[in-house]
Amino acid sequence: MLRSSKTKSSLTSARNLSCQSGNAKTPSALSRARELRADAYAVRLTGGADAFVTSMRRLAQTNLVDDQPPRLARVLSSHPPVRDRVMAALRQAERGTAAPSAAAGRHG
Repeated sequence: MLRSSKTKSSLTSARNLSCQSGNAKTPSALSRARELRADAYAVRLTGGADAFVTSMRRLAQTNLVDDQPPRLARVLSSHPPVRDRVMAALRQAERGTAAPSAAAGRHG
C-alpha cells in the first residue's frame, strides 16, 4: 500500500514527537496524573484508604481489569493501573493525611 507524502509526514512527526525525551507529557499521561490527584482527594475526603481500596478492587473484578497491565497498555491508558491507584492510596493513608473538616469548605 502506497502512502501519500502527507501521511508519511504525519507519521514522521508522530514518531519524532513520541521519541523526544523532554518534559512534554502525552494527553494520556496528563489524564493519569489527574486521576491520581482525584484519588488522593477522595482518600482525604473520606478520611482513609479502606473504602477506596475496596471499591477499586471491586471495580477491577467486576470489569475484569488487569491489575498490572503490560507497559504499552499503561502508556496508552487514560487511567493509572488499579494496583498503582491502590498503592498510592495506601501510601497516603500511611502518611496520615486527615480528612478536611466540614468548616474548611465554608467561606464567610
